[in-house]
Amino acid sequence: MTDLGPARRQLARLQATPEPLKKVLRPLKNFLFTMHRDEAAAWVLERPESSDERSLDVLRFGACDFRETESAHTMAAPVGWPKYMAAEMERQGTRLAFQNLFVWHFEDFPDEATMLKRRRRRRGAPDVIVIQTGGFPAMRHVLGFNIWSFLARENMGRHLGWWMHPIWRVISVILMAIGRPAPWSPPDPGLRDFVAMVRRTWPGVPIEFWRQSDPVLRGFWKESVADRLLDEALPILAELDIPVLDPPPIPHTMALRGANGMNLNRRGSLAVGGWYADHLIAKYGELAKTEAERRAQRSTAAEPTSADAVPVAAASVDAASVDARPAVPTGPAAPTEPTSQSTTK
Repeated sequence: MTDLGPARRQLARLQATPEPLKKVLRPLKNFLFTMHRDEAAAWVLERPESSDERSLDVLRFGACDFRETESAHTMAAPVGWPKYMAAEMERQGTRLAFQNLFVWHFEDFPDEATMLKRRRRRRGAPDVIVIQTGGFPAMRHVLGFNIWSFLARENMGRHLGWWMHPIWRVISVILMAIGRPAPWSPPDPGLRDFVAMVRRTWPGVPIEFWRQSDPVLRGFWKESVADRLLDEALPILAELDIPVLDPPPIPHTMALRGANGMNLNRRGSLAVGGWYADHLIAKYGELAKTEAERRAQRSTAAEPTSADAVPVAAASVDAASVDARPAVPTGPAAPTEPTSQSTTK
């Protein structure tokens, strides 16, 4: 049972605070510690209801680097490259159904009940599963990771706007000097157990591991920790026969990044979204189905099968076979301007 004692004591202290002091502190609290709506977390693409539209349902287990940030990384930042990936796939004739479940590190995967009952109850099995996580332990920090430091960073980033670009240059130097990495989270056994659970739950659904792009600003990332994470994860992925997709081949420059050097800005999100769309269409385009085909597949799966029937293993995807792309691939023509637009930061 959860111990409610500390929470009750804290509530009692708050209630005992004199009202005049509350009035003085309330504006400061609202300025520094307001919790805003998470715009990107609420972004989901449902399958089309039309019986003649084919869609590819992609379920991503990953961190928040898919947000599009022109300046600071905040919860109010909109979803980035998945939106442009969807536009490019639709231009090529396939609708994207997409859902992201936040996983910051390898010990943070959801359990089966959470994944099925709370997140996929209506949607059922996806067509493709993408794992794009693990880098959290490589993040440098000074103030730690708690609700107060998180909200302070969140709100200061929102208030400062574009000024976060020069400020992050200073923060990067400070982090390299005195920053320490986040708590360590090894790939094993979290990654191995999660893949086993997914394959038991949705036999035959292909799984890919998409490597995260390294930040441009060196202070944000402790490279030795990031290298250790990858060195430990790659043998497990090879053992589990999960293909690894390298980061999109875009220039390693702040012209395509937000203030922290990690998240992509609009131009970078366009380039990455178009590149990922080409990859999914080339490798998994044949898995796209109409809703009528999905219903027929579910009906067939529900019928009794012979005792010796086994699920067909998903085909591996060789990341090296992806077509070579220019330094900045062309994203979808609509609804945004072309990726060749110059960006000054």
